[in-house]
Amino acid sequence: MATPRPQKPAPRAKTASPRRPAKISPAQALRKARAEAKQWRTRLDALYATVPIGLIYVTPDLLVEHVSRLIADLHGSSMKHHQGRRLPDLIQPERWAKLKPIYEKVLKTGAMHGGLEEDLPDPQTPGKTRFFLSEYYADKSEDGTIRGVQGVMQDITVLKQAQKEQARHLRELKAKNRELDELAIRDPLTGLYNRRFFDEVLAREWRRFQRTGEGFTVTIMDVDAFKNINDRYGHEVGDQALQQVGTALRTTLRGSDLVARVGGDEFAALLPGTDVEHSGPVIEKLQQAVKNLPLPTASGPIAISLSLGTASVPGSPPVTSAAELLRVADKRMYEAKRRRSTRQSNAR
Repeated sequence: MATPRPQKPAPRAKTASPRRPAKISPAQALRKARAEAKQWRTRLDALYATVPIGLIYVTPDLLVEHVSRLIADLHGSSMKHHQGRRLPDLIQPERWAKLKPIYEKVLKTGAMHGGLEEDLPDPQTPGKTRFFLSEYYADKSEDGTIRGVQGVMQDITVLKQAQKEQARHLRELKAKNRELDELAIRDPLTGLYNRRFFDEVLAREWRRFQRTGEGFTVTIMDVDAFKNINDRYGHEVGDQALQQVGTALRTTLRGSDLVARVGGDEFAALLPGTDVEHSGPVIEKLQQAVKNLPLPTASGPIAISLSLGTASVPGSPPVTSAAELLRVADKRMYEAKRRRSTRQSNAR
């Protein structure tokens, strides 16, 4: 039996020796760096040309290195025209007067400056204005040296217009609210204050009297024979009579006095700082003002008269509340009306 021959070991695969990187000469390295820098410069220029916000980079010598199209358009020249030129030579002197202290501060301290709002002429629409919000950042090297200032501008015209519109709506709303408030306290026929508002002011005046002791007078007035005017001449003439009386009362009294229509043909006046002694002449003026009002009717003008009752604090009889003071004046007004009616009856 043949003895098997021993097998030869398989030959080892040759291991490739590591390749050493090709040596680059200084000139090649410089050309490569320049190519990469040019590539990055191209990308940066494309970014500045297409970015929808305003960007500007300025050196410590205030030379413009990069500028976006938005800012170039605002300055009225091309992006290329900006490069290498001093920023103060590119913008209006009055605008540079605002920007100069900002650039100086950022270059000196390295602190960001934000929140600058500007309204600038719209280069695309002559005569119109656009609004911008700007921030300025220091560009620092690794050792903290400030290499320049990066400015960022955002067009906030739409926001400003929305704020302006909102402010306009708010003003209109406040005006409407004031109008509604005024309507709530006014008598629609005469334009005088109504009973509710009169009662509110009377309560306030009473509280002030209790605090300070300063007196005031209340006058209640009623148009004489008003029902006869309505029945004989119609409600339109009656309304006209009330309007004329209201106008006469308002124009006769002082600006500090308050006059209101508190019922159908009933009016009330509140005279602050007027005591019993000084209320008499005021009452006479009111009666005379109404007496001089000829009310036109189809049958010719007719006279209007008022019956009045007054009550003052301090006064007699002494009262303990505003409601009681009003009742005293009301009672005196009806007494005056009865006396007038009696005189007219005796005259017949």
